[in-house]
Amino acid sequence: MSSPFQRRVQLTGGATLIVSLPKEWVRKIKLKAGDIVTIIPQPDNSLKIVPGRKKTQLPTRTVVQVDESVDPRIAVRELIARYLVGYETIEVQFSGDTHVHKRMMRDIVSRKMIGVEVVEETVNSIVFQCLAGPRELPAVSALRRMMTVTANMLIDIVNCLDNYSKSVLEEIALREDTVDKLYFYIVRQLKSVAMGLVLPHEVGLDNIRDALGYRLIVKSVERIADHINRIASTLIENGPLSQVGILNLLKELGSESIEIFDMTITAMFKQDKSKGHEVVHRSETLKSKVNRIIQRLLESDLSTQDVIAMRLIIESLERVSDYSADIAEIVINLMTEPPSEY
Repeated sequence: MSSPFQRRVQLTGGATLIVSLPKEWVRKIKLKAGDIVTIIPQPDNSLKIVPGRKKTQLPTRTVVQVDESVDPRIAVRELIARYLVGYETIEVQFSGDTHVHKRMMRDIVSRKMIGVEVVEETVNSIVFQCLAGPRELPAVSALRRMMTVTANMLIDIVNCLDNYSKSVLEEIALREDTVDKLYFYIVRQLKSVAMGLVLPHEVGLDNIRDALGYRLIVKSVERIADHINRIASTLIENGPLSQVGILNLLKELGSESIEIFDMTITAMFKQDKSKGHEVVHRSETLKSKVNRIIQRLLESDLSTQDVIAMRLIIESLERVSDYSADIAEIVINLMTEPPSEY
């Protein structure tokens, strides 16, 4: 039903204003006297009316068919897609030689999905059940956790630039899995909000409009963690950095990236618009420092392998700053009041 309905407000009981609900809408959702509806004030001062039973109308079960001709990576993507759109039960049915498919699916669930467990298994099928939802961990709280984990990863990787520790570097890869888990978990909730399956306040949002902004923010945080892991992989492969002069410049760049991301977190969760603007400014000025370090690197007598390694590290630290600025700009946008006709 796409056409708007107009109703005249009526006065009853001397002080109470009432308005009747559209008859077609009432019939469509099978609303009856005594049922509960939720009335949600919107940022533009309009009201959203949600039937009380809507919470129970979440997607429940889906089936994924996998045979030996299907690329295992496609099977994994299908599983992730069903999880993200909000299915509570995902049954995967196998045929033929699908041992690799089963192993990859179990692995992705274990490493990348929060609250998903195998609840039933036969020779030809696995049933995954999603046991965690907004009530246990709302999206906004999960995002705070995601940004905290990422911030600690960034601090550790910068410390490893001149205080090499292979065990710490390997641990960073494990923590990236935690970030990915939170990423998928948050996206699942935001999609449910966008589809009207979950109310914004249930995931910690003020309104539906914020869901898109948070979706972009969570992707940027996930990309920051990817770049931190990229630096860790580079250091593991190449070993400790030795060029003291350039190493000091890298440390300065890393420290500034830490400060910029820390300010981003403050701007995000304290709703500090001025901090957001400061993040964008710091990120822009950091680029000139990056150019100077790269020029110094190219003029050095380091081996080609060391130059490539340091260049990758520099570019990843710059990307941390860039993504921080992207988040800050979204925060500024979210804090800006939209136009209202009321």
